[in-house]
Amino acid sequence: MGSKDDETLLRQYETIIDNIQTNIFLIKVTKDGSLRLEKMNRSLEVVTGLSSESMKENIPVDIFGKKIGERIVKKCEQCLTENKTITYEESSMFQNEGGIWQINLKPIKRDGELIRIVGDLTEITERKRAQEDILHWKDLMSYVIQHDPNAIAVFDKDLHFIFASERFLNDYQVKEKDIIGKHHYDVFPDIPEKWRNVHQRALQGEIIRAEEDFFIRKDGSTDYTSWECRPWYQSDDSIGGIILYTEVITKQKETEHELIRAKELAETSNRAKSEFLATMSHELRTPLNGVIGFGEILRKTGLNEIQTEYLNTILISAEKLLDIISDILNLTELEADKAEITPVKTSLEKTIGKTLEYFDLQAAEKDITLSMNLSEDCPEYIKIDPARLKQIFLNLLSNAVKFTDKGRIEVKIEALNIDEEKGEADLLFSVSDTGIGIKESDQGYILNAFTQLDMSTTRSYGGTGLGLTIVNRLLKKMGSELKIHSVYGEGSCFSFELSVPYEDAKCPSFKKAKGDSRVQKRTFKNKKILIAEDDDINMNFVKTVFKLLSPDMHILEAINGREAYDLYREHHPDLIFMDIVMPDMDGYQATALIRQENKEVPIVALTAKVLKDDKAKCLDYGMNDYLSKPVSIHQLRSTLQRYLDNTRNNRTYYDS
Repeated sequence: MGSKDDETLLRQYETIIDNIQTNIFLIKVTKDGSLRLEKMNRSLEVVTGLSSESMKENIPVDIFGKKIGERIVKKCEQCLTENKTITYEESSMFQNEGGIWQINLKPIKRDGELIRIVGDLTEITERKRAQEDILHWKDLMSYVIQHDPNAIAVFDKDLHFIFASERFLNDYQVKEKDIIGKHHYDVFPDIPEKWRNVHQRALQGEIIRAEEDFFIRKDGSTDYTSWECRPWYQSDDSIGGIILYTEVITKQKETEHELIRAKELAETSNRAKSEFLATMSHELRTPLNGVIGFGEILRKTGLNEIQTEYLNTILISAEKLLDIISDILNLTELEADKAEITPVKTSLEKTIGKTLEYFDLQAAEKDITLSMNLSEDCPEYIKIDPARLKQIFLNLLSNAVKFTDKGRIEVKIEALNIDEEKGEADLLFSVSDTGIGIKESDQGYILNAFTQLDMSTTRSYGGTGLGLTIVNRLLKKMGSELKIHSVYGEGSCFSFELSVPYEDAKCPSFKKAKGDSRVQKRTFKNKKILIAEDDDINMNFVKTVFKLLSPDMHILEAINGREAYDLYREHHPDLIFMDIVMPDMDGYQATALIRQENKEVPIVALTAKVLKDDKAKCLDYGMNDYLSKPVSIHQLRSTLQRYLDNTRNNRTYYDS
C-alpha cells in the first residue's frame, strides 16, 4: 500500500477515534526509537484541556511532566519489549486533577515492525475508593473475627473453608494446617452424621444452635461447647454458605461441676451434721426422759425439805440441759431453712401470759418484778404462729431473767397502726429489763451464734449464746428483725415490729375443770395400752405413770416394732404408744403394718426424734399424735384423756 493510501487510512482511523468516548491517545515509535505523541482524541482533549495538534510530536515528559512522563515512557518501552498489553494505574496525571486513572498500553505492528502504541485512559477514582472501602471493611471484619473470643469458621455453599478465626484453629487443633479452600469434611473426616445434618439444614436457611453440647477429641478427651450454625447471604439474597460459631465451655463446665460437687459436699456435710445432732439429741433426750420423769414421780412421794431441794436441783439441771439441746436443734433447723411459720388465730394475752408463767419462780427468787403491758388498742386476736411467738419470748425472757439480778422485767406490746380496711395491725413487741446491759461496742455481734459478752460472763451466767441468734433468725423468717437498745450497767430493751392480720372478736370464756382422780382412774379401767419402747428406763417410767393414773389399766410391753405388731394382732389394744428408733423393726415400719389392718386404733409417737421432719414423717406413716421426750406426767395424762375418754372429741392427724 502506498504512502497516500496510508495517510487516507490514518485519517479514517483518526476520525473514528475522535468519535469514541474513551480517552485514547497514539504514540508513534520514531526511527531513532524515541516515543512521541501522535494523536489525542477529542474526549482526551476535553479531559486534559490540551490540544492534540499543539501536543503533537511532543514526548510524554513535555505533556505529563517529568515524573509521570518518565513512568509512561518506561511502561511503553516494557510494552514494546514484551510485545504485550501493559495495564497500570496512575494518580494525579493532570494539573488540579487528583483522581486515579487506569492506563492500558497496547503495541501495534505493521509488517512485523512495532510502529505505534495505542493507549487509553479510564478514570477509576470511585471504583478504586469503593474497592478500598471494601478492603478496609474486609480487613476490619477479619481483625474482629480473628480476635473474637469465639471460634468462627465461614464456608461456601459447597462447605469449603473461606475463613477461620485464630480461636477456631486453636480449639480444633488445625493451626498448623492450611485449611482455607479445603472441604470441611476433608479437614475433619470423622465428623459425626449429626453435624452433617446441621450443615445441610443451615444451607437450607435454618439457624441451629445449642447452649451446651460435647465432642470427643481424637485423644479420647471430651470437650463441651456452645455453638450456632447459620447461613450467610449474597447480594442477591441467595445463600452463599454457612457460618459456624462455637465456644469451648469445658472450663466453665468443670467449674460448674466443681460448684455442684462443693454444694453436694456441703449438703452432705449439713446432712451429716443434722443427723449427728438428731442422733445426739435422741441419745440425750432418752435418758433425760427417765431423769425428769422419775423426778416428777419422786416429788409426789413425800420427801423432806433437804431431799426436795436436792431433787429440784436435779430437775433444774436436767431442764437446762434440755434447753441447750433444744437451742442447738433450733439453730440447725433455721440454718437448714427448715423452720416453718404457720400463722393461726392466736390470743396475744394468753400466749404471752402463759410464757411469762414459766419465769414466775425464777423472778420471785431474784425479787424481780415481772409484768406484761398490752396497750388498749392492741387487738385481742392476731394471726401468727403461736409456737414461734412463744419461742421468741421464751428466749428473750430467759436472757432477761438470767442477766437481771434485781429490779424489773417488762413485756410490752403496742399498736403502732391499725388498718381496719385491710384488717392488719402493726405491732411493736418489746422486753425490757434493769439487768447488766450491753456495751455499745458489743451490740454489733451479740446476735451471732455462740456469742456471749466475754468469758467472765460465760462463767457467771452460763448458756450457749444461741438464744438471741434463734430469735433474730425466726424474726427474719417473719419479715422483721431484732433491735437492741442497751445502756451498760442500766439495762436493755429488745424489740421488734410485726405486721399481722387481726380479729377483734372475743373468744368465749372457759374454766379449767380440776377433775376427780377417782373418776380418771375409772375412765381408763380395763383399757389396753400397748407401749413399744426399747429403753428399760423409759418403759418403766411410762408404765409407772399409767399405773399411778389407773391401776386397773392393762399394759402390753414391746421392745421393738416386730413385737409391737405381734402384740397388736393378738390383743387389739385401745391405744398404742410407739417409739421410733428400735432394733429389728422401727416404729415407722410397725405403724405401716398396723395401718394396713386397722385405720382406727390411735397410735401416738413417743420419741426423742424432735425435728420438724420427724414429726411430719410420723403423721405421714399414719400416727395420730406426737410426744417428744422428755415427756411429762401431764402430757401422758392428757394423751390418755384425749384418746380413751369417750366423752371427749379425740383429735387425730391420721387421714385414712
